[in-house]
Formats: sequence, structure tokens, C-alpha cells
Amino acid sequence: MSVLFRLTSKVASLAKSGRIATARQVFDEMPERDTVAWNTMLTSYSRLGLHQEAISMFAHLRFSDAKPDGYSFTAILSTCASLRDVRLGTQVHSLVIRSSYDASLEVNNSLIDMYGNSGEFESGVDVLMKCRKGLCMRGI
Repeated sequence: MSVLFRLTSKVASLAKSGRIATARQVFDEMPERDTVAWNTMLTSYSRLGLHQEAISMFAHLRFSDAKPDGYSFTAILSTCASLRDVRLGTQVHSLVIRSSYDASLEVNNSLIDMYGNSGEFESGVDVLMKCRKGLCMRGI
């Protein structure tokens, strides 16, 4: 078992037990981080309602050696939905398109949720209609 896998598992375990500060310390001390490690912290912050920390984590992920994936996008879009932050959500939507995750059913569901929670129903319907036209994959 690799060091990266063990440390990421430790971060996940600490976060799930509510020890998010300790999880972040372990994350910060990791000699290397892959997308899974970043997503572990990002989703932990999002699930715990620590939205500003989730936003910060996503921003740092974007400029790291790792790259956001579908899980990253669903986590940050969940944060945007909780905050009803359509401005940030729209920026993330642009990243989704540029990163070619706009064909992901899960990411599109998160986009629809974000737009709906933000009161931008037309934008949510636009995403839904693209999916109905077959532009979304049936699953990842």
C-alpha cells in the first residue's frame, strides 16, 4: 500500500470522525497529493458545511499538479448550491465545460441543483435540456 493511499485514507478517516483540523494538518504535511487526496479534503469541507474552506481548497487544487475531476466539480457545485452562489457556480460551470466534464451526468445533476437552489431556473433547464438531447453520458 502506497504512502499516498495510507495518508489519504487517514485524512478521510479523521474528517469523517469530525477531526477536520487534524485531517487538514495531515493533508498539508503530505509529501505529494493526487486528485483523490484533494477531493477527500474538498468533499469533507463541503459535507461539513465549511463552505469557505471548500472554496479555498478547490482554488488551490486548480493550481496544483493535480487536476479537478468529476468528484471535484460535484463537491464545489454542492458548496455553491448551499451558499446559493450563482456567480461562483457559473464560473465553475465554465471550468466544467473547459475541462470536458460537461458530458458527466453527475456533474450536470450538480449544475441543475446549483442553478435551482440559486433561483436560476432557466439555466438549470438549459443544462437539463442538453442532457435530454443526449449530450450527457449515461454514467461515469
